[in-house]
Amino acid sequence: MLPEIDGTDWRADGEKFLSPVSRVLWKYRDSDPLDLVRAGITFTKGPGGFYAEYDPRKAPEKLTIFYMDKLRAKHSEFIERHVRQRENKRAVRERRDSALARAVATKERWGQFTSGYKTITDLTGQSYLLDSQKDALDRYVRVTEKRAEAMLGAAKTVKGGVDWPDDLVEEALIYMTDLDSDERSVRNKSGWDIVHGPRGHWAVAMLPVDRDLALRVARTIVGHYADRQLKHIADRVGSH
Repeated sequence: MLPEIDGTDWRADGEKFLSPVSRVLWKYRDSDPLDLVRAGITFTKGPGGFYAEYDPRKAPEKLTIFYMDKLRAKHSEFIERHVRQRENKRAVRERRDSALARAVATKERWGQFTSGYKTITDLTGQSYLLDSQKDALDRYVRVTEKRAEAMLGAAKTVKGGVDWPDDLVEEALIYMTDLDSDERSVRNKSGWDIVHGPRGHWAVAMLPVDRDLALRVARTIVGHYADRQLKHIADRVGSH
C-alpha cells in the first residue's frame, strides 16, 4: 500500500516509487524528518528538482501506516488548511473560467454590440482575474442581454428608411460595421457614430438569426451615410 499524502503522485521506479515533493511532504520533513524516514520515505534531488522516494523494503507496511498516521495527526490542522486553500483556488479558477466563457460567448454572439466589448477582449486569456473583474464580466453579459431584448422589441415596430435592394442594404450594414474599429467611442468619419452604432451592431449580429428584421433596422440608419462613407454603394442603387 502506497502512503496516501495530499499532493503526491507516486510512480513506480523498479521496486521503489517516486513523486514530486508536495507542500504537505515538505511540512512533514521540516518538522520530523526521522519519522518520515521510518515510514520509508526519503528526499532526493534530481535534474528537475526535489522528489520523494518511497521504498517499501525499508519500512514494513504496518510501520509506514503507523508513522504516516502520526505525522497526519501532528499536522492535521495544516493539512486541512492546505486542502481548503487548494479547493478555494480551484473555485476561483472555475469562477474565472465560467465568467470568461459567458462573456466570450456573448461577445461572439453580439460582436461590438456587446457591453464592455474591449474589456472582455483584454481579459480573455488572463490566468488571474480580480473579483471586481469577474463581477464586471457577469455584468456585461446581463447588460448586453437586456439591451438586445429591448432592441428586439423596438425593431419590430421600425418602419421607413432607404428603399435600396436588400443586398445593398446588407452590404452597407456590414461595411459600416467593419469600419467601426473605435467601437463608437470617438466622433469621427469612420464607421457608425454614437447614435447609430448600437442599432448597426445589433443588426449585423441579427443577420444570421432574422435577416428581414435586421435589414429593416439597417434601412433606417444606412441612409445617413449615403453621401459620405456609403456613397460608393448609394451610387449603385439606380443601376442595381
